[in-house]
Amino acid sequence: MSYKSAHIRKWASAALGAALLGTSLVTGLSAANASAGVGIAGVITPGTTGGSGTVTFSFRQGVTTAYNDPRCVPSTYLQAPPPGAGAVVTIGGKTYTSPPASQWPSHSITTPTTGCHGPVPAGQPPFDGQYFPDAVGTETDHLLTWSMSYSCQAAGTPVILADSSGAGVTTSVPANGPLPASCTALSAPVPTSTGTAKVGSTLTAVPGTWGPAPVALTYQWKANGVAITGATAAIYKIAAAQLGKTLTVTVTGTKTGYTTKSKTATATAAVAPGTLGPAPVPTITGTAKVGSTLTAVPGTWGPAPVVLTYQWKANGVAITGATAAIYKIAAAQLGKTLTVTVTGTKAGYTTKSKTSAATVQIV
Repeated sequence: MSYKSAHIRKWASAALGAALLGTSLVTGLSAANASAGVGIAGVITPGTTGGSGTVTFSFRQGVTTAYNDPRCVPSTYLQAPPPGAGAVVTIGGKTYTSPPASQWPSHSITTPTTGCHGPVPAGQPPFDGQYFPDAVGTETDHLLTWSMSYSCQAAGTPVILADSSGAGVTTSVPANGPLPASCTALSAPVPTSTGTAKVGSTLTAVPGTWGPAPVALTYQWKANGVAITGATAAIYKIAAAQLGKTLTVTVTGTKTGYTTKSKTATATAAVAPGTLGPAPVPTITGTAKVGSTLTAVPGTWGPAPVVLTYQWKANGVAITGATAAIYKIAAAQLGKTLTVTVTGTKAGYTTKSKTSAATVQIV
């Protein structure tokens, strides 16, 4: 049997074998798939940018030959892919699955060929017609192909190329230069903050969604652009020292293999004074009688600590010198009613005063 006969017999086999496209052969996948009877093979072709490339799978349906030589018999050997046959790529931790091979775009490669067989004599096996080595013709490979592109994959990243039967090989992303800066850049939204810019109130940083996840985030609150010592949590309770200043929060994202990035929120309005509270109405204990002692009961003011001062009044008029929590009723107050006003002060907060109910008339 001639060499050409052997060549044609090869393409008449049941699986026909696998054709690889591109420039970088994935060793072993063809043999594995051929043993599974699928005939699907994959190849990785590096792209023009570092970390990019294309994975292409192909199914060789067969080959046709044509000649302008009347001595030659043209041949066609084609097969359809098995039902459900397809390709699977796992790269960078993600898996991509092709549609069935029967839906892949068709692709043909035509090359010159020499040598042909003439008609087969009656009773002879196929392909055993007379061989004419000087005949010239064309050979067309018929393929179905499916491709997927990848980017931002570091050289050496594991890649699994398989067909739908599970037969395949593990290889890696080929090196083709450094990753572009865009590949190592974190996606980072501008953060916002919620809450009221008021002493004693709490602000909360809203960092937004950073990627690719997971990204480690840290926080730094600033007053008028200056970092506030210790304010490195997502929540910040506004201190009195920030009164009148604007506040921002800077969120910094870090991830191995990526460039650290920071984003700063829009500044708040100037921090307003806080509001004291609770600030209860005081009460008075004791007997409303000349010579007796009255005691102011201020209640619990907050947020603690709050500095409290007192002013006793007779018929609404301040009594000179009566500025303690205890007051001994003088003869001058006979027939009058007494009240006490408690005033609370705290740095960064608006001063607040509360006045008790009046006593009965002093006797």
